[in-house]
Amino acid sequence: MKIGLGCLDTVYSDVQGNLEKARKAIVSASEHACDLLVFPEMAITGYGPASVPLAESNDVEGILSTYSREYRLPLLYGHVHREGHAWYNCAVLTDEMGVKRYSYRKIHPFTLADEQEYISAGTVPGIAEFDEMPLGLTVCYDLRFSELYRMLSFLSPLVVNIAAWPHKRDEQYRPLLKARAIEFQFFSIGVNQGGLSPSGEAYGGHPLRLRSQR
Repeated sequence: MKIGLGCLDTVYSDVQGNLEKARKAIVSASEHACDLLVFPEMAITGYGPASVPLAESNDVEGILSTYSREYRLPLLYGHVHREGHAWYNCAVLTDEMGVKRYSYRKIHPFTLADEQEYISAGTVPGIAEFDEMPLGLTVCYDLRFSELYRMLSFLSPLVVNIAAWPHKRDEQYRPLLKARAIEFQFFSIGVNQGGLSPSGEAYGGHPLRLRSQR
């Protein structure tokens, strides 16, 4: 399996600009014969409260599904999604025809940034089926909760974390991804957002691929 890691240099609130960056990444991943392309948390809206009104006024999922179908490339990306009156921070998986196959709701909103004020917490660990393999899904702050990863390790040989993790805490993100792989003996992938936060803080913006060592 060849997985493309698309660490978009996301510009907060610039949906059209971020969609164009995503399209270019999809074209490149398609040309390199990737089986799946992974984008970061809230990849198109940027991470923050504005993600909710931006998701309401822009058909991000529809456009990414169109790109996925056009280039016959499955996508995994972060986006906010409404169910009833609640909004969830999701990891969305589409197949090569752009059909949504799974949506994992982030279980642990980042309370230090008041994410719980506009995002509801999910309750079910994320296990999607991809290419006849169970694929574990987590979003950013989930990475700090080892018991979630313990549960996923019984169900999948590969766990992906999509994130908007600040560069200044990069020394935590990378070791935590490594620790989860070592602790629970699975493959671990992290895809972090690039660019700047609404307050001007830089994100880590790099991929990380790890294999557990037995």
